Amino acid sequence: MMEENKKEYEKEYEKAIAYIRSLIIQRKITIGSRIPSERKIAETLSISRNSTREALKRLENMGLIERQQGRGNYLSGNITQSFSNAIEMMLILHQTDEADICQFRRGIEKTIYDLAYKKRDENKYLFKMTELLDVFPTADLEMQIKIDEEIHYLLVRATKNTLLITMMNSISAVYRQWIGTVLRHASPDIMKQLHNAHIAIYKSFVQGNPKQGIQAIDQHYDIIDRMSLTIHI
Repeated sequence: MMEENKKEYEKEYEKAIAYIRSLIIQRKITIGSRIPSERKIAETLSISRNSTREALKRLENMGLIERQQGRGNYLSGNITQSFSNAIEMMLILHQTDEADICQFRRGIEKTIYDLAYKKRDENKYLFKMTELLDVFPTADLEMQIKIDEEIHYLLVRATKNTLLITMMNSISAVYRQWIGTVLRHASPDIMKQLHNAHIAIYKSFVQGNPKQGIQAIDQHYDIIDRMSLTIHI
């Protein structure tokens, strides 16, 4: 009997999730819109409030909705958080490690570079790099770490590809703390090498030399890989 009740409960919250999904597909709710209340969903679907609450909790954990105290639930579409949580859990369970993440970033960033290169003549993000490149040499280490992150952020933004932006932001949320630890152990010479790799990436866009850009990305991640081998995180 308990098993039957459990199955019925699961069917009910799945029904609630499907209902909210249908509202999104029909564009009856969009990002920033308020989700119907627990009571309203329960009455509409003839299911329990507990099942509705479970459905909303699961969607919140996925990053699809945001609960605002005293105001209700809103469609947020924060998939980045959901991806980041999944990667963090994989790290905790030892299903992946920092080396895997760095390898993945290296590969995906080459794809990002290729897309950004094709759009280099129409893209404002690439030219914002020059300001960061000018500041880097005289910045302190913490600022240099932030600039390194921002340069890679601008590169993925230059693709104008929402899926790639979401994926890289998710990975970066996990990668950021680890890479920060690595770079805080870097010597001024190492930081200068990273800066030179950033300059080479930017120049490859200006000079129309994609081979140079790909080589610079490899150079950047080669430096990170070597640093990682010498540091226990």
